[in-house]
Amino acid sequence: MKLKNLLIIIVIIALGVFLIVAKSSNKDTVINFEHDDITEEDLLLYNYLLEQEGHLYIDGEGNIFNAALQDTKAVVFDLNGDSVPELLGYNTSTVYCGGGAQGCALYILQLKDGKWVNINNGGFFPQMGLVALHKKENGYKKIIVPRLLGKNGLLVFNGKIYDFVK
Repeated sequence: MKLKNLLIIIVIIALGVFLIVAKSSNKDTVINFEHDDITEEDLLLYNYLLEQEGHLYIDGEGNIFNAALQDTKAVVFDLNGDSVPELLGYNTSTVYCGGGAQGCALYILQLKDGKWVNINNGGFFPQMGLVALHKKENGYKKIIVPRLLGKNGLLVFNGKIYDFVK
């Protein structure tokens, strides 16, 4: 538990300079999840998935799948301008992905009372990155979710969580 809290503090401090620059920007920002090495952000999301949702999945034929750390991709980004970054990411293992054009579930985690809480209610992430718009709704940036098939989706914060609106 102490290591987890230490990792959270390190991530927040390490990104302080980035957040100050990003906060002052009135431009849309592309959020890219592509990186080769496992990062501290990946580890934070992976630990959340293990604690909140379990890490094993058993299919109808009794096969057991494990959500592997190397399948986790996450980044931090301040969505509401409070200088405390949210953690955005996904896991591409069969435990968390539906496959096909929908892609994997997007997690938007916010630190509340020392614990990560998922504030995303909808929207699947097709592993193509996101665009955080400079325009806000209820104090949080709107997020464009690129889709492999069809139109881009839009996540909007409703005051409590992000909802997929189109």
